[in-house]
Amino acid sequence: MVGKTTLMRYQRIKRKLRREKFLKTAGWAVKRLVRLRGGVERLEVVRGRRFQVRREDRRCLVCDGREVEDEEHFIDRCAALTTERNEMWGKIGDVLMCPHKLRMIREMNEEQRVDWVLGTEFDLGHWKFPKLQGAIIQGLKELWAGRGRPGLRDACL
Repeated sequence: MVGKTTLMRYQRIKRKLRREKFLKTAGWAVKRLVRLRGGVERLEVVRGRRFQVRREDRRCLVCDGREVEDEEHFIDRCAALTTERNEMWGKIGDVLMCPHKLRMIREMNEEQRVDWVLGTEFDLGHWKFPKLQGAIIQGLKELWAGRGRPGLRDACL
């Protein structure tokens, strides 16, 4: 894993070698989370790598196309997905029930915030984990659905 840029996030997120809780969830969620964590989800940054497109040219096809579509862009920056992203953070806030914790997460730098969303290892107490994981998975589903709006579906598959 060392030296592979596609696995940099996974190296930051995966701290212990053990079966992770999110693997017990529905197949769609497991598939997406594993791909996003491993840097191999079907975003333009990955598609372009396959076709040897320069990284800076692997731009988002969903928004204005000025930024490379990587995990940070997809989860945290894509202007076309603002509504879906705000809904996701609203659901996360409802589960956390602590404006201070939500504010701390929102004030993290982009890389840390996306790592937190994909990390699924939350120090919140056992009873909150399923609810929080559900809010994040639902948010990712909505982001992915927003990415596949009519006219963009072929570009997103």
